[in-house]
Amino acid sequence: MAARPDPGWAARWHQLLRGMARVHTPAGREQLLQWLLATEQPRVLAFADAPAMNLAAQDRAFFHQLAEADVVVREGAAVGLLMRLLNQAPGQDLRAAQFVPRLLAAADGSPIALFGSTAPWLAGAQRRLAREVAPRSRVVAADGASDLTAYLRIAARAQPRLIVLGLDPPRQLEVAIALRNALGRPCLIVCGGAVLDRLGGRPAHAAGRSRPHGLRGLLRFLGRALRVAAGSLRARGTAAA
Repeated sequence: MAARPDPGWAARWHQLLRGMARVHTPAGREQLLQWLLATEQPRVLAFADAPAMNLAAQDRAFFHQLAEADVVVREGAAVGLLMRLLNQAPGQDLRAAQFVPRLLAAADGSPIALFGSTAPWLAGAQRRLAREVAPRSRVVAADGASDLTAYLRIAARAQPRLIVLGLDPPRQLEVAIALRNALGRPCLIVCGGAVLDRLGGRPAHAAGRSRPHGLRGLLRFLGRALRVAAGSLRARGTAAA
């Protein structure tokens, strides 16, 4: 198969922003949550924050994987600022740390799978689901050291209605897409990143993912955001002339 042409990082950002699902009120957020869980086919939910946008700019393969998710939502103030610079309404900030536990609670009573994290935090996440988040659900789990075959085998056996992944990108998206393509029944597959660590009790400052976080990554994102906004202004000026 011939390689897909690369449109350039700025065009990748524009494509991702155009495809993002947005809700503008708390009620809209709850409607999105219920719609996601009511899926009649396997569906992948991904969160696009500043580190994810930086990675999409640097890594074509990651960009294509993120664009292949069925639903991508905005996470974080930095991406909201980018949208405002481009005269787009950013909508609600759907942070995985808050939105994924809501999904888990709403799925209470349905089979759930947790794939990712490491032994102590994954076990802690399972205990928390059993105690308070989804006590009526049967929860299966496999840590981040497991291979794709193990995840596929567990999902085929347990038939979860909701799968939450806690892996580092881009592996997380690779696993999510493989699960979606293999599962033949309704299932929401969530790219949750560090959410399983947080559910398991790992402190936020220690639940780092191998992504370009921190001040350097934020400055890189803001520099790109300003360049994208300037390019958009030039394009509008040329069109007006």
